[in-house]
Amino acid sequence: MIPHEIKNSLHLLLSRLTKSSLGELRFSPLSGGSINETFKVESADYIWFVKFNVAESFPGMFEKEAKGLNLLQKAGEINVPDVLHAGVTDHYAFLLLSWIAQGPEKKDFWEDFGMKLAALHSHKAEKFGLDHDNYNRVIASV
Repeated sequence: MIPHEIKNSLHLLLSRLTKSSLGELRFSPLSGGSINETFKVESADYIWFVKFNVAESFPGMFEKEAKGLNLLQKAGEINVPDVLHAGVTDHYAFLLLSWIAQGPEKKDFWEDFGMKLAALHSHKAEKFGLDHDNYNRVIASV
C-alpha cells in the first residue's frame, strides 16, 4: 500500500514535470529489493517507477543513488533510467525514475550484457573513487 503522503507528493511533482493535470494515478506494487517499497506509477499517458522508504531510516540514500545512476547514464554504455526526482516528504524519502519497459528476451542477451558491462568498466577517471561519498548507513551497536 502506498501512503497517501507519497501519492499526493507524486501527483503534484508529476503534474509539474509533465505540465498536465494527469488525472488519477494508478500504483502497482513491484517485487525486488528488501528495504524499499517499489511501484509502477501510471497515468493515462505516462509510466514511471518510484521507490520509497521511511526518511529517517535511510537519510540521503536516494540522493546518493540518483548521483550514481546519473554517472552510469553519462557513460552511455547501458540503458539506465532517467532520474526525475529524489526527495523527501514529511515522513518518506522517495526516488522517481523513468520507466524502462521489459523487452523480449534476446538469444544473445548475456553475451551482449557482458560486453556492455566490460565497456562500462573501461571508463577511466583521473583518480580512483567518486567526487562524493556513496551511501553508508551506520548502525549503532547496542
